[in-house]
Amino acid sequence: MDVTAAQQGTLAFEGRAIRGLRAIMSTNAAYFSIVAKLEIKTYADLAGKSVAPGRAGMTGLAAFRNVVNEVGIADEIEEVNTDYPEMSGLFKDGVVSAANVIGSIPHSTINEILSTADGHLLGMDDDLVKRLSEKYNYEPMVIPAGTFIGQDEDVVTAGSVTQVVTHEDLADETIYELTKATWEGRDRLIQAHPSYKELTEEMALSGIRIPLHPGAEQYWREIGLLKS
Repeated sequence: MDVTAAQQGTLAFEGRAIRGLRAIMSTNAAYFSIVAKLEIKTYADLAGKSVAPGRAGMTGLAAFRNVVNEVGIADEIEEVNTDYPEMSGLFKDGVVSAANVIGSIPHSTINEILSTADGHLLGMDDDLVKRLSEKYNYEPMVIPAGTFIGQDEDVVTAGSVTQVVTHEDLADETIYELTKATWEGRDRLIQAHPSYKELTEEMALSGIRIPLHPGAEQYWREIGLLKS
């Protein structure tokens, strides 16, 4: 992403410029959660292995390729492209040595794998997280101990935040009311999906690199989350 363009609310998608984007809030995080065989200790150890990185055309596969390109082992990995439900069987049967999930935590696919086969979450070193953040605008993240079966320690990783965006042409009052209703009704979101427990004061404005919509900005200032 071109940060200068992003600051103006212009992003590129499939070669086309999308102008006038405005942010409302960030809701929750999508974590790099990769489970690997016990003998694999680092991402570099994936060289020469078969990995299930996600189905072709999906975000998880694209994100995985960003990581292994940065590590320098992209040409040394055999990709087995599949959906999440098939990953557990492939891992258990030894068809793949690692499976990649990009999403909220805890993710059922990772727990299913760890409940049927020996494996562990693969963490990132600080240098890799820094390079991914600088090059791809990923966020440094930590998967807390106890999130997944058998995970006794925090796992350092990277990821992205899920953001609600709109267009600059929408009325300020409309976006103000939408922002207010979402924030004040977030308990109902948690009932729908536990990942929305992450919609906290720390998360609401995290990772936003395009301008806020004036309606959202007004609400965040009113409740004191936005001060500068």
